[in-house]
Amino acid sequence: MTSRQFFSFFWLLFLFLAQGAIQSIFPWVVSPFLLIGVIYYALTEGPAFGAVSGCFAGFLLDILGLGKLGGSMTLFSLVGIFAGFSSTKIFYDSVFTQIMLPVLSHFTICLGYLFFIKQLPQGEAANVGMIKEAFFLSQPWWTMPASFGVFSLLKKVSAARHSRPISWKAG
Repeated sequence: MTSRQFFSFFWLLFLFLAQGAIQSIFPWVVSPFLLIGVIYYALTEGPAFGAVSGCFAGFLLDILGLGKLGGSMTLFSLVGIFAGFSSTKIFYDSVFTQIMLPVLSHFTICLGYLFFIKQLPQGEAANVGMIKEAFFLSQPWWTMPASFGVFSLLKKVSAARHSRPISWKAG
């Protein structure tokens, strides 16, 4: 693990704390800072690191949240893997990637939470509020500026590579 990858966990923790602070001050704003951070690191470092950073981000949400342990870890790891594999096909610094990938990933995670809650053996009822939260019309409008801000912050502090080593490039 390089020092840049080590410090990425610090920045994910920072994004988690910022996300929690904003949601406690403005409860109507759903700020997916942590999800955007996972997508950024998966796009710049690859699918393996995307899975690890997604697992770390999901662990923070699971351990400090009220849900069951493992749901967020699984969903965020899957998003990290998908974003890491798609990084060979898309340019991480494009406006389209910064807008569409976080919005689509947020929708997918909300639907995944709904699936996990319905499948729990404790018989918990599925919360339709997650669907409403995911597809609420203002959600993409909050995610778009948040993704630009998080992507630009992480670019400055991470000194992201613009090209990966030859061993990672698609052959």
